[in-house]
Amino acid sequence: MNNRHLRSFLRTLTTPGHHRLLLVRRLVAALLVVAAGVSYAGTLKEQPSALVFAADVPAGKRIGPGDLKTARLPAQAIAESALHGAPADFEGRVVVAAAGRGEILSAARILDEHLAASLLSESTESEITPNAHMVPLKLAEPDLIPHLHHGDEVNVVSAVDKPELDEPRAAVIAAGGRVITAGGGKEGEKPTSVLLALPQRGAEAVAAASLSQPLTVVIVGSRAQAPQFS
Repeated sequence: MNNRHLRSFLRTLTTPGHHRLLLVRRLVAALLVVAAGVSYAGTLKEQPSALVFAADVPAGKRIGPGDLKTARLPAQAIAESALHGAPADFEGRVVVAAAGRGEILSAARILDEHLAASLLSESTESEITPNAHMVPLKLAEPDLIPHLHHGDEVNVVSAVDKPELDEPRAAVIAAGGRVITAGGGKEGEKPTSVLLALPQRGAEAVAAASLSQPLTVVIVGSRAQAPQFS
């Protein structure tokens, strides 16, 4: 603003009338915009950053480029289990439960060495111990896989078919397992396997039995008894 414009501005500001009122209104509006901008910038600075899913990601998928992004969120919205770092740090990790766009990346969402133990520690079975092992299981009835959810408690069973029996009966190979992932694999292929968390003995029994006989799982625990189970 040169001297002539400055003198005109000061003259308008000091002269009563419509032009001064209009100028004052514009100044107040400009000050409010600046104040709002400063306040918003301060709010962003105070909000910590977190990793969130940039798109819906199905269970069993490996995290790839573009699946995660960094976003600033209120501190109270970020759980203690939230994972921090760059999106590239988690590429290749397996998502164990379907995640929605904008959902914060947490330890419970991806497969790691602590997940099996944490799942088993929630089991109601007294024989479950933190000595957790993970075992992949190819199901004799893969149509069951869409009905399995991450964290479901299951028993691994096989059919006992003996001549003296009128019909095959179920034999429990391992009880109190937890579903880590159900499905996944290559895009377009129908999934046939699940990944289970089991105590050492149960995992070894399932692995050995799967070599010689067809196996499936039975959902037990609270979700099996819920009216909305599907």
